[in-house]
Amino acid sequence: VARTDSDLATAVGRGIRGRGPDAHVILLNGQANLSGALAGPVVQLLAQTAGPVEVETIQAGAWPERLPNPVRVLVAPEDLELIPTFHARYPGGQWQVIRNLYANPLLYIYDLPPLAPAGAGAPAGQPASPFNSPAGPDAAPRDP
Repeated sequence: VARTDSDLATAVGRGIRGRGPDAHVILLNGQANLSGALAGPVVQLLAQTAGPVEVETIQAGAWPERLPNPVRVLVAPEDLELIPTFHARYPGGQWQVIRNLYANPLLYIYDLPPLAPAGAGAPAGQPASPFNSPAGPDAAPRDP
């Protein structure tokens, strides 16, 4: 998404607004402190909330064992080096980038889909995916 007049606060507000209906929002704080952007009225306006935006914060290196589900994680461009580590710890999501008109990244967004319930075709604790679903009643069983 290219924007001509975007800044970090604008990108954070749009990132929060674009989350799914039940998705949690997490800010990944590394070199950049995204939590500071939440205090501004721009984020409140763009996130379309009446009160404070409810988000959790993860400090780089203090990785929780599990993330809430589903979740949208916001990462500042200054913390680009954290993305491979984060993706390795919490696989199965999809990255997107909010950029300005000059193609400079303003914000990285990582969406982890809802986990499949046990017995729903995906191993418990794995993201629901068409690749994890059973092929149907005529599918031959696979050897483990």
